[in-house]
Amino acid sequence: MSILACAAVALALQEPQNDLNTASLYARQGQDAAKPKEEGAQQGGGESAAPTSGLGELDAKLEDFAREFESGWNVNVLGYLKFGVVGSDTERPLQSNNDLVGLSLTAARLWVDAEIEGWNLRFGLRGEEHTGLGYFGLAGTADELRLFEIVATREFNENIRVQAGRIRTPFVQTALWDDNQLLFFERSFLGEDWDAFSEGAALNVRLGPLEGWLSVQDGVDREGSSVAITGRGLLHLGAPRGAMHINEGPYDATEELAVTLAAAAFFDTETDDVSAQSLEAYVSVRPFWFSGELVDNGAGLGDLYSWGLTGAMMITDEFSIQTRVENFDRDDGTDVFRFGFTHYLEGHDVKWHMEYADANSNAPLANLGTLTIGAQFSF
Repeated sequence: MSILACAAVALALQEPQNDLNTASLYARQGQDAAKPKEEGAQQGGGESAAPTSGLGELDAKLEDFAREFESGWNVNVLGYLKFGVVGSDTERPLQSNNDLVGLSLTAARLWVDAEIEGWNLRFGLRGEEHTGLGYFGLAGTADELRLFEIVATREFNENIRVQAGRIRTPFVQTALWDDNQLLFFERSFLGEDWDAFSEGAALNVRLGPLEGWLSVQDGVDREGSSVAITGRGLLHLGAPRGAMHINEGPYDATEELAVTLAAAAFFDTETDDVSAQSLEAYVSVRPFWFSGELVDNGAGLGDLYSWGLTGAMMITDEFSIQTRVENFDRDDGTDVFRFGFTHYLEGHDVKWHMEYADANSNAPLANLGTLTIGAQFSF
């Protein structure tokens, strides 16, 4: 027999080498745990022999760690993608063509949620430069993933919870919904205007039909020297949270009449020029849903009003039709009318929209009509 053949026979008779690959260790846990008992039984002892190898101890430690990790941390990964086609026959000076038609990634989100010791930790990443304003013919632009939200939330009971980190300003509800919770393909203009995150903390309190928010966040200077304070109060009538549901619109509205009324005030210690006040109302009774929002921006009451009205109806269990009228009391005097429908394939997780928007404005880029077809996929 040659030297190579002898070596091959020796290797075949040799027991397999132990490795330190974590996956293989977990795959062998049941086998390794059973070996000591079998060996002890073969030796005639009434008790199992304790493992003597270092790998046996490592297996046990890894198993204990996995048990502690699963019991101490509850990790969940979720997110969504939104794609849209925005078309317009209006010539846009900033575009090289008359027809603005193109498919784009208008929104992408990825969250990692973890629960530990009563705290919920959320890390949010976004994958677009901006979400787009389809009613102005501006589609979203894909970009690299970047961290935009870091929130630690603690619910002491069903009535009190706190948030800390990089959080949304609790000013108007249309800014607090995520893109995959919207009735239209995109937010209202006021929702886009207040959809921002900054460092700070917020307290949320519920007392029966009353709900309140108080937040203290970094101010407009973004240097830590100024503080932005937001106070918001809500009154829920009918259903536990009135007509302001987890999602926007009538799809998951309650059968009974529900109403939510809200008011908020925003103040920055740096300047009065960014102070703002808001009034909101939400009314629903399935299959109908209505909302209205009014925001007064600027130094003092009555300085700069903007408002929006929305109405929607479920025409089947899977289709809704909706309309929205908005007015921005700015120097360019902009009005926007939107009409469209949404097809809910799997609720708000998988749905697609078709809607037409007509914008009238003294600003050339905002004076046009657009058709948007969009789809959203949540995971």
